[in-house]
Amino acid sequence: MTTINNIASDPSARRIMLILNPAAGRGQANRQLPEVTRAFESFGHKVSVFTTEKKGDATQIVTQYGTDFHMIVCVGGDGTFNEVVTGIALAGGSAPVGYIPAGSANDFARSHKLSTDVTLAVNKMLHASGRQIDIGKLNERYFCYVAAFGAFTSVSYSTSQPLKNAFGYAAYVLSGIRDLSKIKSEHIRVSSDLKVYEGDYVFGAICNTLSMGGFMSLPADTVVMDDGIFEVLLIRMPETLLEWPALLHALVNQEYSCKYIDFFHSGKLIVETKQPIEWTLDGEYACEGPVTVVDNLHRFLTLAADE
Repeated sequence: MTTINNIASDPSARRIMLILNPAAGRGQANRQLPEVTRAFESFGHKVSVFTTEKKGDATQIVTQYGTDFHMIVCVGGDGTFNEVVTGIALAGGSAPVGYIPAGSANDFARSHKLSTDVTLAVNKMLHASGRQIDIGKLNERYFCYVAAFGAFTSVSYSTSQPLKNAFGYAAYVLSGIRDLSKIKSEHIRVSSDLKVYEGDYVFGAICNTLSMGGFMSLPADTVVMDDGIFEVLLIRMPETLLEWPALLHALVNQEYSCKYIDFFHSGKLIVETKQPIEWTLDGEYACEGPVTVVDNLHRFLTLAADE
C-alpha cells in the first residue's frame, strides 16, 4: 500500500482520496495514474494516492482514512469500487464518490454512463451536483449493483485475471459455457415485500443495474437507481434440456413472461436455503445463509456525477 501526497497551495482546495487498483484492466488503471493526478491538481486540489496490493485493501484504507477527505475517487474495476463503498459504509462517511472505470466488465459504470476518458471524468466529478443512489446490504456485506447466486455467479470470481485481461467480456462467456454442464438447482424460498416465491432455482439476481456481467441486461424503463427498490430476477430449473433454448431466448430478449422466470420489485428480501450458498456481490465472492436478509439502503451513496 503506497501513499503519495501532493499539496496544492490554495487553502480552499478540496482533499481528494484516490484509490488505485494497479492490476485492473490489463494495467490500464496504473497507466492512468499520472493523468488522473494532473487533472485534479490542475483545478488546485490536493491529491492523496493509495495503491491497493491485495483484496480488501481499498475497504481498509477508506475505513481508516476516508472521513478526512472531501471526495473519494476509485480508479479500477467494479470489485475495487465495491470495496471503496464498503469502506464508506463501515466508517459512516458521507463524502461523494467518483469512479473512473478501468476494469474488465464495468457494469456499474455502464449503467451510470460514467466516462472512461480521464480528463472528461475528472471535470464532471468536480462540477457535478452529485447523484444519490441506492446500494444493497446483504447480511453484513454491501453491494453497489448486484447480488447474485446460482449458475454463472462463480464466473466472475473463478475466471482468471489474465483471461479477463485478454478477452474482457468474452472471458465471462467462455467460462460460463464451460460451466453449463455443472448447472444445478437450489430449493430456495424468497420473501419479498408483497409475495413469497419458492421453488428450484438455477439463478437469482437482486440488482439495481442495467447490465450484469456483460451477458445479461434489464430493460431501462424498469430500473430506477434511487427508488429504494431492487429489481429481482429468479430463474427456475427447466423441466428438460429441450426447454433451455426457450429460456435463454427469453432472457436475451427480456421476455419475463416465460414460465421459468420470476421478475419482480422489492425493497427488502429474505432468502432461505437449506444450507449456505455462494453469492457474488458486484463480482466479489461471498457465502451466506441459510437465512440471508437483503436490504435496500435508499439513496445511501452520493455519486460524483450529474443527476
